[in-house]
Amino acid sequence: MESDQWSAKDFAEKDTTLLERILECSTRDAAAWSEGSKIWEPYPDEEENAASGRPRAESNGATKEKTRSAVIDGESFILPNSAILCLEGMSHFLHLITSIPSMASDISTSLIAYLQLFNSRCTQLILGAGATRSAGLKNITTRHLALAAQALSFIATLIPHVREFVRRHAATGPNVHNAAVANLMGEFDKVRRLFQEHQNNIYDKFVEIMTGRAVAHVKTMKALDWDTPTEAAVNLYMEALVKETVTLHRVLSKHLPDGAVQMIMVQVFEGFKSQLGQALDGLQPEGKVGIQRMEQDINFLISRLNKIEGFGDTGEKLLAIVKTKKVEDPPPDQVEAEDEKNGDASGDVTKADETKSSNEEPKEVVAESK
Repeated sequence: MESDQWSAKDFAEKDTTLLERILECSTRDAAAWSEGSKIWEPYPDEEENAASGRPRAESNGATKEKTRSAVIDGESFILPNSAILCLEGMSHFLHLITSIPSMASDISTSLIAYLQLFNSRCTQLILGAGATRSAGLKNITTRHLALAAQALSFIATLIPHVREFVRRHAATGPNVHNAAVANLMGEFDKVRRLFQEHQNNIYDKFVEIMTGRAVAHVKTMKALDWDTPTEAAVNLYMEALVKETVTLHRVLSKHLPDGAVQMIMVQVFEGFKSQLGQALDGLQPEGKVGIQRMEQDINFLISRLNKIEGFGDTGEKLLAIVKTKKVEDPPPDQVEAEDEKNGDASGDVTKADETKSSNEEPKEVVAESK
């Protein structure tokens, strides 16, 4: 796991075969797992690469790899190398339990520890940013987070099948302790909850990232001189915020199921509604120019993001805040004084013009020469 680049890897046919065996193991043992216990039959000279247990070589990224997804009950999982290796490791444990059913409980305890290790190392490498040191990643991106979430979801989906497989084997035999078996089943449930909690923490991280970006852009927003006219149709802070949101949604849509994407985006837009709404509410432009610029920014936000599931009434709420702003009219005394001053000046000009025009002869209209 330490050397994993956390990029999408191809889920090859041999991986699909392993996956099918694990999905079926809750009701029956795979024939391939029973072959090793038949000592009277010749053992194959070479094992498949999938069962060798050797780490897969990481691509240097020079060529674009074909990336097929793992599929469980119609749901696709785009997986990193670590998740595929974990699948192989789980297969080895199940193979061993099939071959030595009398040690099912002991082997299952080791399997649970193996899954716990995968979960903890994934936490350290991605949320803890350990992969920047162990694998040389420059930083942990939303793509890395999404692939880690998919890996966790994939393994969590397999655990109930493995649990039933272990229950079938651990609950048979002359020296079965029902309490021990029940405790073992509880441990599988606990480790599955750990995976799901870890997955939710990654989802929360997406929201946290976008909340941080919104806070940064709000600072820029508050520092703007809104009453200064500008030729730009939209301010740079809004362009950047929209671009970052579109990028996040594109990454999530590629790697995560629709339900998870919508759940994350709803929280992201709720954050926008809160952060931008408070900032807009606190701004007090002195003229119509400032209000128009605010409206342009919000309309740009709506035009680019309103088709994303979860956007909801974010644009409407923000636009409503802008529309409540009114330009303050000058005091009545000041208006009357200015009107009187303007009236006197206009009267003087009118009289002067009349005097001047009475002394001048009307000019002839000169036709333009062609």
